[in-house]
Amino acid sequence: MIKKGSLFTYEYHIKDHLGNVRVTFEDLNNNGNITSNEIKSRNDYYSFGMEWNNRWELSDTISPENGYRYNGKEYVEEMGLNSLLYGARNMMPDIGRFTTIDRYSAKYSFQSGYSYGAGNPIKYIDVNGDSIDVFAPNGNLLYTINDGKKSNTGLYFQNSTQDKKGNISYSNGISFGYNDEKEDRATALNDGFKFNVVSDDRFKSIIDEGVGKAGSNMFSHYKAGRAGGSLDYFGKSNSPIEPYTLNIVASAKGGTLAYNANDFGNYLTGQSLRQLGYLSDQVTTAAHINNILNGSSDYGSRKAGGWLDSPADQRAILNGYFHYNLNEAYESPRMFPK
Repeated sequence: MIKKGSLFTYEYHIKDHLGNVRVTFEDLNNNGNITSNEIKSRNDYYSFGMEWNNRWELSDTISPENGYRYNGKEYVEEMGLNSLLYGARNMMPDIGRFTTIDRYSAKYSFQSGYSYGAGNPIKYIDVNGDSIDVFAPNGNLLYTINDGKKSNTGLYFQNSTQDKKGNISYSNGISFGYNDEKEDRATALNDGFKFNVVSDDRFKSIIDEGVGKAGSNMFSHYKAGRAGGSLDYFGKSNSPIEPYTLNIVASAKGGTLAYNANDFGNYLTGQSLRQLGYLSDQVTTAAHINNILNGSSDYGSRKAGGWLDSPADQRAILNGYFHYNLNEAYESPRMFPK
């Protein structure tokens, strides 16, 4: 809400998957339809938050000016600072660094205490001091950086080298969140999972095979989604998913998360049903209905969510559905069949 003279009005923000404010607008006549004169500004950014060709304002008379931009953080121009406020620290988007060192920098020996987003802002926002579980290429836990936060993320190193003195160094790390932290983190910390970083080519090949066997009508799609069907990727006998794995995959909606074998199967099913032309609400509702009708017979007992599909399953389905883009999927001859 912003103040104009003695009146208050609402200003709306459209954000992308990293929380960057891309468009600001108002509904001046309160009719629910946004026209060009109600769009206040559009913001495009370089990787670390510097504005692309400065701010593009659609009107020279905008007042007050929107101050929340990259990552939704406040942009400060006073005294020529041109910085973004990140709680305890300010970030300089022109150099991609914080102006002061991270108070936990001693624990993060693998990166500079001044770095932002682990040096990869295209994929990550700032970790915000959450606890991080660090894993070796074989899936074993190396150590946990515990900063007393409730939320936990992971860092999986895909490669390791050993020098002549036996010192091991790790590289090619990928940061992730847990899709089902309560269920999966304890197993991961006890070295109970292998890690699998899912490539786009591998993902597409699995989807193509499953969708190709799903038939051409709604009933065949229902059968394909039942336990052991072509769209039940983990439940069928020739499953492409290894058991006891955390599958790290990035989606346009959910970011980079690690999914256990069952949840990754749900992730694949979500994208498959999108390729078959179903809306996201239809897909998530069908999962609830399937669990109500068939949970006991298909899986021996209903899942953790009780009668309805569990939150982790629903999240995996939706993230898979929006794997490529929030508005489009990759081109496929089976997408939206006639």
